[in-house]
Amino acid sequence: MALAIVQDRYAEVGFFETFDLDDTPTPGNLLVAWLTMREVDIGETVPNGFEPHPDGDVSANSDSGIMGVREVQPGDSATLNNLPPGCMAYVAEISGWESWEWGEDTHNDDASGSIVLTEDLAGEGWALSGVLWRTPTDLANESVGPTGDTIELHDAKSGLGFIYHPLSWTAYTPGDTAGSVTVSGDAEGNAITHTWGGQSVVIYVGGDLPEPPPEDPGYTPPEAGRAILEIYVHDEDATRWGTATWSADLTPTGTEGIWSGAGWQDVTPQGVSAHVTWGSTRPERGILAEQEAQSWLVTTYDPDRRLDPGNVDGPFYPQIVSGVPIRIRFETSATPIRTGVIDRISYKYRAPQYRGQIIASSSIAVAHRADVPADSILGDDLRSRIRDAVTASGVTIGGVPLLGFDDSYPDIDLSPRIEGVANLWDHINKAGQEVGWVIYEDEHGTFQSRPYANPMDRGRELTYENLEDLEALSSDDGVYSVVRVKNADGSATIERVAAPLPRYGRIVYERNETTIDPESWADALLADRAWPGTTWIPGVVWCFDAADVEYFATLELLERLRVIVPGVVAVEGTVLGMELWVEQRTETRARWLFLPKLATAGATSLGITTLVADQSGETLISDQSGDFLEAD
Repeated sequence: MALAIVQDRYAEVGFFETFDLDDTPTPGNLLVAWLTMREVDIGETVPNGFEPHPDGDVSANSDSGIMGVREVQPGDSATLNNLPPGCMAYVAEISGWESWEWGEDTHNDDASGSIVLTEDLAGEGWALSGVLWRTPTDLANESVGPTGDTIELHDAKSGLGFIYHPLSWTAYTPGDTAGSVTVSGDAEGNAITHTWGGQSVVIYVGGDLPEPPPEDPGYTPPEAGRAILEIYVHDEDATRWGTATWSADLTPTGTEGIWSGAGWQDVTPQGVSAHVTWGSTRPERGILAEQEAQSWLVTTYDPDRRLDPGNVDGPFYPQIVSGVPIRIRFETSATPIRTGVIDRISYKYRAPQYRGQIIASSSIAVAHRADVPADSILGDDLRSRIRDAVTASGVTIGGVPLLGFDDSYPDIDLSPRIEGVANLWDHINKAGQEVGWVIYEDEHGTFQSRPYANPMDRGRELTYENLEDLEALSSDDGVYSVVRVKNADGSATIERVAAPLPRYGRIVYERNETTIDPESWADALLADRAWPGTTWIPGVVWCFDAADVEYFATLELLERLRVIVPGVVAVEGTVLGMELWVEQRTETRARWLFLPKLATAGATSLGITTLVADQSGETLISDQSGDFLEAD
């Protein structure tokens, strides 16, 4: 089969570093790219998967260019990624090849002579060459053409104007007609009088193309693995739990399934469908977003009545009641995805549905229901305030350590405690908000803390491969230009104003709680909330295999997450909440979906540094370090 150009395209590569061919390339064909840049060293940057010319780039004075080659693979799309932004790119898809090798590169720094790229083709194949040159003063009407039997593929000179400088040219020479590529001047025969550079690749003719890939048989659900439900068993009746033995089919036999004491037990029925939310449902409010109690809705298909609270002969009776901890995990991981507390559990005996339902919340909800007595002595720093409040409330959740073993709370001074009787979560939440630390639940239902301004960063990314949708949003919700905060003893209120005042004018946020450092608190809020920037909202995240489930299930609250869609957007935000859907479809397969809730700062998304002014207007504070700028 003879060599042939299946498709080719010449275009300017924009900011998003992508290049789209007209059609999806055919597996087995060869892609050749010739990239040029104006007054920039292009280096060895070629599209993803392409092999760059081993000699690096060639130059024409301050302009540069490089050639890359890649064989098309099954599943490749028409979009090429990772090109130098702003470059001019010519890409050709070639069929009928058998092998290829790099030709020589050459350049002329003396601004004189003809372009000659010589290759010995032994009568077969092509020498495909790309050339760029530094333009003369008058370039609007200049056009370069090849000599001899060289066949021109692309000429960027004709009528394109200075914006397309450096001007480039691409051609190929059949091996049976010539052994070189020669360009001696323009169409009128004028000699080239400026610097140039060029590269070539030698492509040898081959036989038949590879067989096309088989037709797609259709979507097959991936083996993403099962969802496991567990409850925490309390050793309330040692004689029953120490002696009863149950097998997987609920038949009392042997020692399988023996419950000898308290602990987490697998109670997964035949079918499970669950929706769980945790963290904040209003991440667009950024630093003002509130952490909320978890919300669980679990529907079960349970003909064996494993999760029937009225089944006195069931293996888990009498543990199937409200108030019992519940958790969900992925079958290949011992670490839970989320841990909650059952609020309501029911079972319907109607055949053949045999449906059960579990509604659950979490440690935050329990903390809302527990009071801290007015006469309780609470510490004056974040660590002791939270620990003393939990102890004074007397609340416990069997199997769920509220404070855990990893003490994440810092020694940061606080204003005096809330006066009178207040619920435990109010104490905990106010303590964290006062010093800019977010108190949240981890996967075990344990309270943890992390500064809002310093999220965890493990380099996690959410890419188009798993992303169903992406929305850009600008909203005035949670945007404020004026902040008023009470001082530590409530005797005075300080005010901070964004400067210059945003176009929306004075929108006031008042913090009525006492605050140990009201100035810094107000500055932090304005830095995050003063400007209505763009918030990027990812849609549902699909998990196609076990690795996907493990990756997204282990995203933590207050963790930085980058959202990347090539050619569209590359942004980052902080995870303030999450939703999970899982549907157990077979004994080995489930469908897993996640929805991260991200916070992005308006000022950050616009590249703005927010300044704030005090009440007198005499100083502008550039940041929380206390650096001052003189007012006009």
